[in-house]
Amino acid sequence: MKLTKFFTAVLMLTVFCISLTTFLWTQPQPDWRDKIEEGGAIFGDFRYKEEAGTIKILRYEGKGTEVIIPESVKLIESGAFARNQLIKINIGADVNLDILAFEYSSDTSFTSFYLKNGKLAGIYTRPNADSKVWTRE
Repeated sequence: MKLTKFFTAVLMLTVFCISLTTFLWTQPQPDWRDKIEEGGAIFGDFRYKEEAGTIKILRYEGKGTEVIIPESVKLIESGAFARNQLIKINIGADVNLDILAFEYSSDTSFTSFYLKNGKLAGIYTRPNADSKVWTRE
């Protein structure tokens, strides 16, 4: 009798957990890129914020394959260039990139390439959006 009650309780708990998981899984998930800092301003395709004289990009909203990052930018936040198909990036020297600045792009190797090359200013390119090989012009 006690064993039957135990198995019934486990079965009911399992059904509840599956139902809850199914419910949560089917709910629309917010885009994490919408969770940007309050007070950001917009300049062209960039949402940015200025703090203590440092301009940081919070999010890039452009749809093209090429981007020119303004010389005044000194910091690029995590996920700022997420889900972009960039093949040409014009960036200044010594820009601090969060390691996940280009997360969810078709390739995240740009951050590593830029850092390994001493954060030099220049135009960085790759042959296509699927390539993981960046070069500096």
